[in-house]
Amino acid sequence: MGLEHTLQQWMQDRNSCVWSDIKLSARQVGAKAVQAWSEWATVQGLIDEQNPNVMQQNSMIMQQRAVQQTETQWFPPCPGFLKCNVDTSFYDAAGFTGWGWCLRDNRGRFILAGTNLIQGRLSTLEGEAMALKEAIEEAMNKGFSHVIFESDSRIVVETISSRQVGPSEFNSLISHIKSLLLLAQNFEVKFVKRQANMVVHHGKGGLFSS
Repeated sequence: MGLEHTLQQWMQDRNSCVWSDIKLSARQVGAKAVQAWSEWATVQGLIDEQNPNVMQQNSMIMQQRAVQQTETQWFPPCPGFLKCNVDTSFYDAAGFTGWGWCLRDNRGRFILAGTNLIQGRLSTLEGEAMALKEAIEEAMNKGFSHVIFESDSRIVVETISSRQVGPSEFNSLISHIKSLLLLAQNFEVKFVKRQANMVVHHGKGGLFSS
Protein backbone atom coordinates (compact mmCIF):
# COMPACT_ATOMS: atom_id res chain seq x y z
CA MET A 1 0.00 0.00 0.00
CA GLY A 2 2.80 2.41 0.90
CA LEU A 3 4.69 1.73 -2.35
CA GLU A 4 1.54 2.12 -4.44
CA HIS A 5 0.76 5.43 -2.74
CA THR A 6 4.34 6.63 -3.33
CA LEU A 7 4.16 5.77 -7.04
CA GLN A 8 0.82 7.55 -7.39
CA GLN A 9 2.21 10.63 -5.64
CA TRP A 10 5.30 10.59 -7.87
CA MET A 11 3.10 10.53 -10.97
CA GLN A 12 1.03 13.43 -9.64
CA ASP A 13 4.16 15.48 -8.92
CA ARG A 14 5.61 14.68 -12.34
CA ASN A 15 2.39 15.66 -14.12
CA SER A 16 2.27 18.91 -12.13
CA CYS A 17 5.79 19.71 -13.30
CA VAL A 18 5.10 18.85 -16.96
CA TRP A 19 1.62 20.33 -17.43
CA SER A 20 1.34 23.03 -14.78
CA ASP A 21 4.99 23.95 -14.20
CA ILE A 22 4.48 23.37 -10.47
CA LYS A 23 7.76 22.43 -8.87
CA LEU A 24 8.15 21.20 -5.29
CA SER A 25 10.60 22.93 -2.98
CA ALA A 26 13.45 21.04 -1.35
CA ARG A 27 11.57 20.98 1.95
CA GLN A 28 8.44 19.58 0.29
CA VAL A 29 10.44 16.86 -1.45
CA GLY A 30 12.09 15.96 1.85
CA ALA A 31 8.79 15.81 3.68
CA LYS A 32 7.27 13.52 1.06
CA ALA A 33 10.32 11.24 1.17
CA VAL A 34 10.09 11.01 4.98
CA GLN A 35 6.38 10.22 4.87
CA ALA A 36 6.83 7.48 2.26
CA TRP A 37 9.78 5.96 4.15
CA SER A 38 7.90 6.02 7.47
CA GLU A 39 4.89 4.26 5.97
CA TRP A 40 7.06 1.57 4.40
CA ALA A 41 9.16 1.08 7.57
CA THR A 42 6.04 0.76 9.72
CA VAL A 43 4.56 -1.89 7.41
CA GLN A 44 7.86 -3.80 7.48
CA GLY A 45 7.94 -3.68 11.27
CA LEU A 46 11.11 -1.58 11.37
CA ILE A 47 9.43 1.17 13.37
CA ASP A 48 7.24 0.77 16.43
CA GLU A 49 3.97 2.56 15.70
CA GLN A 50 3.40 2.96 19.43
CA ASN A 51 6.60 4.97 19.96
CA PRO A 52 5.93 8.49 18.63
CA ASN A 53 9.27 9.83 19.91
CA VAL A 54 11.22 7.37 17.77
CA MET A 55 9.00 8.16 14.79
CA GLN A 56 9.51 11.90 15.21
CA GLN A 57 13.27 11.62 15.66
CA ASN A 58 13.68 9.38 12.61
CA SER A 59 11.46 11.66 10.55
CA MET A 60 13.52 14.73 11.44
CA ILE A 61 16.78 12.99 10.54
CA MET A 62 15.44 11.70 7.24
CA GLN A 63 13.98 15.08 6.33
CA GLN A 64 17.24 16.90 7.05
CA ARG A 65 19.17 14.44 4.91
CA ALA A 66 16.65 14.66 2.09
CA VAL A 67 16.74 18.47 2.07
CA GLN A 68 20.56 18.55 2.13
CA GLN A 69 20.77 16.10 -0.75
CA THR A 70 18.17 18.03 -2.75
CA GLU A 71 20.05 21.30 -2.32
CA THR A 72 23.34 19.85 -3.59
CA GLN A 73 22.01 17.67 -6.40
CA TRP A 74 21.62 18.68 -10.04
CA PHE A 75 18.08 18.14 -11.26
CA PRO A 76 17.10 17.93 -14.93
CA PRO A 77 14.49 20.34 -16.28
CA CYS A 78 10.94 19.41 -17.23
CA PRO A 79 10.41 17.81 -20.66
CA GLY A 80 10.60 20.42 -23.40
CA PHE A 81 13.23 22.47 -21.53
CA LEU A 82 17.01 22.45 -21.55
CA LYS A 83 19.16 23.43 -18.59
CA CYS A 84 22.38 25.39 -18.93
CA ASN A 85 24.82 25.66 -16.01
CA VAL A 86 27.39 28.44 -16.13
CA ASP A 87 30.48 29.04 -14.04
CA THR A 88 33.66 31.10 -13.92
CA SER A 89 37.29 30.45 -12.98
CA PHE A 90 39.97 32.98 -12.10
CA TYR A 91 43.66 32.38 -12.72
CA ASP A 92 45.28 35.10 -10.64
CA ALA A 93 48.90 34.06 -11.19
CA ALA A 94 48.56 34.06 -14.97
CA GLY A 95 46.20 37.04 -15.04
CA PHE A 96 43.40 35.30 -16.92
CA THR A 97 39.66 34.91 -16.42
CA GLY A 98 37.82 31.93 -17.85
CA TRP A 99 34.24 30.79 -17.96
CA GLY A 100 32.18 27.97 -19.36
CA TRP A 101 28.68 26.69 -19.77
CA CYS A 102 27.13 23.27 -20.24
CA LEU A 103 23.73 22.51 -21.78
CA ARG A 104 21.79 19.32 -20.96
CA ASP A 105 18.30 18.04 -21.70
CA ASN A 106 15.56 16.75 -19.39
CA ARG A 107 17.29 13.35 -19.21
CA GLY A 108 20.60 14.87 -18.20
CA ARG A 109 22.13 14.14 -21.61
CA PHE A 110 24.89 16.41 -22.85
CA ILE A 111 23.79 18.76 -25.64
CA LEU A 112 26.38 21.48 -25.99
CA ALA A 113 29.14 23.25 -24.07
CA GLY A 114 31.42 26.21 -24.50
CA THR A 115 34.38 27.89 -22.83
CA ASN A 116 36.20 31.18 -23.14
CA LEU A 117 39.41 32.58 -21.72
CA ILE A 118 40.49 36.21 -21.73
CA GLN A 119 43.60 37.97 -20.52
CA GLY A 120 42.74 40.19 -17.60
CA ARG A 121 41.33 39.79 -14.11
CA LEU A 122 37.63 40.54 -14.03
CA SER A 123 35.84 40.93 -10.74
CA THR A 124 33.93 37.88 -9.53
CA LEU A 125 30.57 39.44 -10.41
CA GLU A 126 31.78 40.58 -13.83
CA GLY A 127 33.10 37.10 -14.59
CA GLU A 128 29.86 35.40 -13.55
CA ALA A 129 27.81 37.89 -15.59
CA MET A 130 30.06 37.42 -18.65
CA ALA A 131 29.60 33.64 -18.44
CA LEU A 132 25.84 33.99 -18.27
CA LYS A 133 25.67 36.54 -21.09
CA GLU A 134 27.72 34.37 -23.43
CA ALA A 135 25.67 31.26 -22.60
CA ILE A 136 22.41 33.08 -23.36
CA GLU A 137 23.80 34.45 -26.63
CA GLU A 138 24.97 31.00 -27.74
CA ALA A 139 21.61 29.43 -26.87
CA MET A 140 19.84 32.08 -28.95
CA ASN A 141 22.25 31.64 -31.86
CA LYS A 142 21.65 27.89 -31.85
CA GLY A 143 17.89 28.42 -31.96
CA PHE A 144 17.04 26.96 -28.56
CA SER A 145 13.73 28.33 -27.30
CA HIS A 146 13.16 26.94 -23.78
CA VAL A 147 16.25 27.10 -21.58
CA ILE A 148 16.82 27.42 -17.84
CA PHE A 149 20.15 29.00 -16.99
CA GLU A 150 21.61 28.23 -13.57
CA SER A 151 24.32 30.30 -11.88
CA ASP A 152 25.80 29.91 -8.41
CA SER A 153 26.13 33.70 -8.09
CA ARG A 154 23.10 34.80 -6.09
CA ILE A 155 23.96 38.49 -6.57
CA VAL A 156 24.01 38.18 -10.36
CA VAL A 157 20.67 36.37 -10.44
CA GLU A 158 19.01 38.79 -8.02
CA THR A 159 20.38 41.84 -9.85
CA ILE A 160 18.87 40.59 -13.11
CA SER A 161 15.47 40.51 -11.41
CA SER A 162 15.91 43.99 -9.91
CA ARG A 163 15.75 47.46 -11.44
CA GLN A 164 19.31 48.27 -10.47
CA VAL A 165 21.14 50.48 -12.95
CA GLY A 166 24.51 52.17 -12.91
CA PRO A 167 27.60 53.09 -14.92
CA SER A 168 29.77 50.15 -13.81
CA GLU A 169 30.88 47.37 -16.16
CA PHE A 170 28.90 44.88 -14.09
CA ASN A 171 25.66 46.84 -14.46
CA SER A 172 26.34 47.18 -18.18
CA LEU A 173 26.58 43.38 -18.45
CA ILE A 174 23.37 42.96 -16.44
CA SER A 175 21.55 45.40 -18.74
CA HIS A 176 22.74 43.41 -21.74
CA ILE A 177 21.47 40.17 -20.18
CA LYS A 178 18.09 41.76 -19.46
CA SER A 179 17.83 42.84 -23.10
CA LEU A 180 18.56 39.30 -24.26
CA LEU A 181 15.94 37.85 -21.93
CA LEU A 182 13.34 40.24 -23.32
CA LEU A 183 13.98 38.74 -26.75
CA ALA A 184 13.79 35.18 -25.44
CA GLN A 185 10.62 35.01 -23.37
CA ASN A 186 11.07 31.32 -22.51
CA PHE A 187 14.55 31.71 -21.07
CA GLU A 188 14.85 31.69 -17.26
CA VAL A 189 17.78 32.54 -14.98
CA LYS A 190 17.91 30.83 -11.59
CA PHE A 191 20.28 30.59 -8.65
CA VAL A 192 21.67 27.18 -7.69
CA LYS A 193 24.09 26.15 -4.97
CA ARG A 194 27.65 25.67 -6.16
CA GLN A 195 27.64 21.93 -5.38
CA ALA A 196 24.69 21.41 -7.71
CA ASN A 197 26.22 23.69 -10.34
CA MET A 198 29.39 21.56 -10.51
CA VAL A 199 27.91 19.71 -13.49
CA VAL A 200 29.37 22.50 -15.62
CA HIS A 201 32.87 21.34 -14.65
CA HIS A 202 32.24 17.84 -15.97
CA GLY A 203 30.43 18.53 -19.22
CA LYS A 204 31.91 16.22 -21.85
CA GLY A 205 35.52 16.09 -20.76
CA GLY A 206 35.34 18.77 -18.12
CA LEU A 207 35.26 22.49 -18.73
CA PHE A 208 37.55 23.61 -15.95
CA SER A 209 40.40 22.05 -14.08
CA SER A 210 40.37 24.54 -11.20
